[in-house]
Amino acid sequence: MWGAKTVRTVVARASIGAAVALATLLTLLPSRVRRKWFERPESLGRSVDNLLNSTVLFGIDPLADLSALEAGLLPQTADVDERAENRIVERILAAYWKAKADQKGAPRVYQPYGEWGDVIKTTRGEYLAALECSDSLELSRLLRDFFRNGGAYGLLTTGYFPEISTASTRKQRAFICAMLQDYSSWKDLTGNTDPRALAAPVIGNPWGYLIDKQLVMPGACRHNYFAHQACALLSDIPGVPVVAEIGGGFGGVAYFLLSMMDKCRYINFDLPEILLLEQYYLMSAFPKKRFLLCGEQQVEFCCALENYDVILMPNFELPKLPDASVDVFINTGSLSEVEYATVEEYIDQIARTCRLYFFHDNSDRKVPKAGTLRSPHRAFRSLRGSLGRSTKPSLLGLVWEKRGFGNIFFDGWLHSPPWRSNGNGFHLSLHGLVFGKGSDLMVDDRNWPNPADFGGAARRQLSGVHRKSSDVWPGT
Repeated sequence: MWGAKTVRTVVARASIGAAVALATLLTLLPSRVRRKWFERPESLGRSVDNLLNSTVLFGIDPLADLSALEAGLLPQTADVDERAENRIVERILAAYWKAKADQKGAPRVYQPYGEWGDVIKTTRGEYLAALECSDSLELSRLLRDFFRNGGAYGLLTTGYFPEISTASTRKQRAFICAMLQDYSSWKDLTGNTDPRALAAPVIGNPWGYLIDKQLVMPGACRHNYFAHQACALLSDIPGVPVVAEIGGGFGGVAYFLLSMMDKCRYINFDLPEILLLEQYYLMSAFPKKRFLLCGEQQVEFCCALENYDVILMPNFELPKLPDASVDVFINTGSLSEVEYATVEEYIDQIARTCRLYFFHDNSDRKVPKAGTLRSPHRAFRSLRGSLGRSTKPSLLGLVWEKRGFGNIFFDGWLHSPPWRSNGNGFHLSLHGLVFGKGSDLMVDDRNWPNPADFGGAARRQLSGVHRKSSDVWPGT
C-alpha cells in the first residue's frame, strides 16, 4: 500500500503536469488574451492559480507548514526602555505638528491626494485621533503594535495581520506559498541561504512566517534585496555615500541598508502620517545614530548631511535637497500611487539631486486601486527627459545611471501574485508558466543589455543577473 506522503506526491506531480499542459496551450493564444485570463479577481485563471497554490504547491514544499504561520502570528514584544521611547515619541509629535503646519503652504503636488489621501483618512483613524490630541501615551501604545493595527496598512505587500490571522486554511496556505516564493527568489538573487539575514528588530510587534525557526516578515525578502542592490551600487564609492528615498514606508529598506553598511547617510521624504512610523522604527532600532526630524534644527541640508546619519523629512522638503547630493535615489511603489503631476515633480527633483543612480520599482501597467488608477512607469515622460535614454522595465525595477553608461537592468523580482502588488508582480505557479519565468508582464526582454557595455560596480552587479533571450521561458 502506498503511504499518504507517496499519494500526495503522485497527486501533486499529476496536478503540476496538468497545469503545465494547460499553460502550454495558453501560450499559443495572443498575449492580450492570456492577460485577460488573469485580470479579474473572479476569473478562471486566478481561481485555478489560487487552488494550485493552496493545495498542490503547499503539499510539496518542505518548508510549508501551517504551524510555522501559527507561531509567526504570536505576539513579538520586547522589553521597552520607556524613558527612551517617551523621548522618541515626543520628538515625533513635535516633528509631526511642524510638518502639518508647513504642509498647508506647500504646493499642491506635495499634498496627500491620490490613493494615499484616501488611505490615510480611512485606515488611520486611531493614529489621527492620538495626533490631534497630542496624546503621547496613546501614540506610544499604537506604535508598539503598528504592524498589527492600521499603521501598517498600505505598507505590506503580501498581507495584513487582521486578515491573515483570521483567514481560512486555504487562504493561509496561499499566504504561506507567497512568502516561500519570495524567500526562494531572495535566495536565488542574493546567493544567501540563511534566513537569519532577514531578521528584523522586535519593534512594532512584528509578525510573519517562521523559516528554519527565523521569523520572516511580509516584504522582508524584497526590502533586503533592494538594500542588497543599493549596497552593490555603492561598493566602489569613496567616502560616506548618501542614499535618499521617497516613500520609505515603515523603514524596511532603510533598516537593512543601515544594518549592511557601517558608513551611510540615509534621507527619506514621505507624508507626515506615514513618516512617523519610520521615525519610530528606525530611531528605536538604531539608538546610537544621529537623527534629524522636521523642525528640530534650522540648518541647510548641506550642513545636515555632514552632521546627521539619518534625516527623515516630510515630502515637501524635497526641493531643499542640494543639487547632485545623492549617490543612490530609491523609490519602490509610490510613484505609481500619486497623481501624475506629482510624479513629474518628484522625477524632476530626483534628476536634480541624484548624481549617480536612480533605482525604482513601480507599476508596469495601469492598475485600478482605491478609486484611483496607478500609472505605469513607462508613462513617466519626465523620467526619459530628465535622465536620458528610454528604458525597458524589469519586474524588479530598473536603475538609471548618470555617468554616461546608459541604463542598467536587474533581473526580475519573482514576487507574489500581480493582483496583490503594484502590477509588477510575478507568480511561480500557473501564472508564471503562462507568462514566462522572470519576464516582464508587459515587455519582451530580447534586448537585454550586455554587461560588457558597463563599468565598475555596475558591470559586476549586472553580470550576476544577465541572461540571454534563449534563457527566457516560452511565452515572454
